[in-house]
Amino acid sequence: MTVDVAAIKSFNGHARWVLDAHRCLNLWLIDLDGRPVHAWIAPRNHYCDRGHWEFKVDAPGFYLDHSDSFPRYFMDLETAIREAEGFLRWRIYKHTDTPSFAQMLASHDGRLSTVQCDG
Repeated sequence: MTVDVAAIKSFNGHARWVLDAHRCLNLWLIDLDGRPVHAWIAPRNHYCDRGHWEFKVDAPGFYLDHSDSFPRYFMDLETAIREAEGFLRWRIYKHTDTPSFAQMLASHDGRLSTVQCDG
């Protein structure tokens, strides 16, 4: 198996997931300190009830521990990819497209939810 060199670059939203012979999607990145980051999403066995896809990261500079909850499981591949990319953007660049809790409160007149539930 050969490695797609074009995928091994700093993550700027254009790095590509590369499918390998084991049906795993691989993403190779370089963090801000020049250290390699390897993230992958692998299919799980059909009988697994925690999710059909598993996301893992090998990144010595991230200092991942039990608080990071790895591996992470997902039912849907598109969701797994979106969540994986969001996690990597945050850990590498401390960047997120998701508003902070304080921003959400400010934009919803202090209410936590704008959805009304009729029970």
